[in-house]
Amino acid sequence: MHISDIIGIIILSTLYFLQGVALGLPLGSLPIILVEKGATYAELSAISLSGFPFSFKILWASFLDKYFIKSFGKRKTYIVPCKYIIGILYLIYSSYVDDDINNLNITPIATVLLITIILEATADIAVDGWVLTILSEENVALGPTCQSVGQNLGWFLSQFIFVQITSVKFANDYIYTTPSDQPLISYGAYFKFWGIFTLIVTFLIHFFKKEVNPTTREFKSIWEVYSTLKGFYHNKNLRFLCAFLLVYKAGFAFMDPAGFLQLVKKGFPKETLTTIGILAYPIQFIAPIWVAKYNLKKMELQMVFKGIFVSIVFTIGMMLTVNLYQNGSGDGGWILYLIAAMAFTNQIGKIIMEVSSASFNTRICDPSVGGTFITALASVANVHRTIIQPLGLTVLDFVNFFAANAIGVAYEIYLSYKLENKCIQLQEAPKEIWNLEHVSGEHGDYVEMKEKLTLSPGKKESDSLL
Repeated sequence: MHISDIIGIIILSTLYFLQGVALGLPLGSLPIILVEKGATYAELSAISLSGFPFSFKILWASFLDKYFIKSFGKRKTYIVPCKYIIGILYLIYSSYVDDDINNLNITPIATVLLITIILEATADIAVDGWVLTILSEENVALGPTCQSVGQNLGWFLSQFIFVQITSVKFANDYIYTTPSDQPLISYGAYFKFWGIFTLIVTFLIHFFKKEVNPTTREFKSIWEVYSTLKGFYHNKNLRFLCAFLLVYKAGFAFMDPAGFLQLVKKGFPKETLTTIGILAYPIQFIAPIWVAKYNLKKMELQMVFKGIFVSIVFTIGMMLTVNLYQNGSGDGGWILYLIAAMAFTNQIGKIIMEVSSASFNTRICDPSVGGTFITALASVANVHRTIIQPLGLTVLDFVNFFAANAIGVAYEIYLSYKLENKCIQLQEAPKEIWNLEHVSGEHGDYVEMKEKLTLSPGKKESDSLL
């Protein structure tokens, strides 16, 4: 591999890593820390909602494609300023974050996180585009690998390690020989470290990495890009896919963000919980390899429904676990193994669903508007994590935890019964039915299948979706 590709892989992985660090705070560790201090689910939803910009970045993605400083670099025009601001923001807020967390000052925490995620979402658009030019043509497929490895590592540090190293109990149990009331590092020290690290990385990219601007198709205006988005409405197959991506995980909106938090509220040590999470984390790297062999056989949507089944098992099992757990029994015994089994099951179900749906979106991508196509579908898929889950947390302040999840399980079973055959037909259909832009011609018809799909043996005529 050429040295320029190696440098490109390092840069991409590092930028995605910083993105994972930022996302791991509102969507991972902070809800665990704050719920132990007495925060309500409504307050936690305000923290989790700070991740919503990743669901709406399509709204300003075309602006980045159209307006940039050519001499500086099309992607660096946005990556460098965004990362500088994030680094400075971390440094400034490091002086206040300890008081805000300890006193449950939710508004400033949520505000800082929201600003950070808006900047990260903007930089993410640029980084995704930079993949196409920073790597050579033969190695450009390594871009998604950089993203997966980088984000997961960053998320790991901010979701699990952050909880452990800022915990007094963890330090006294495993590190200190003499008991202390101070953790290994404070919340402020953590923010300060990543502020300095972000500034150093940004400085190196700013002054030592020259960007080669893309020579591929450029849109004449941002409105030309936006005009292609109407294909998501006019193409009935894309319209169905977007609706499916919005709702297929909705039944897990209560358990996903609150299942393990319920254990913490009942007294299960958050340090033990994050240790279990650390042990389960290798699944994030192993499971995608297993899922990939089925996705390569174009079985992506079938795998999504297998992931739904695994997540239903997790939801039912977690309801049982929360019901059985008694305060003070979390440091050993059978309950610990049950919670560990739930953590592994949760990871497997999520990975199967998310990796498979993303693989399907990539396979059907309309190459004429690839960036817009993928960003739009990714934005729709992110709605569950950044909007539906926080709303689920809010609902749990008013609805019984077990009743809400029982309804969620029933919803997922019904959804699978009604849509699995329909999705399998979409999975087997030719790529042409997914075209985003209309055909050139006097009628301007959108490219979508006009005749019924050929049904596989055993399927009923009524199961055809077109």
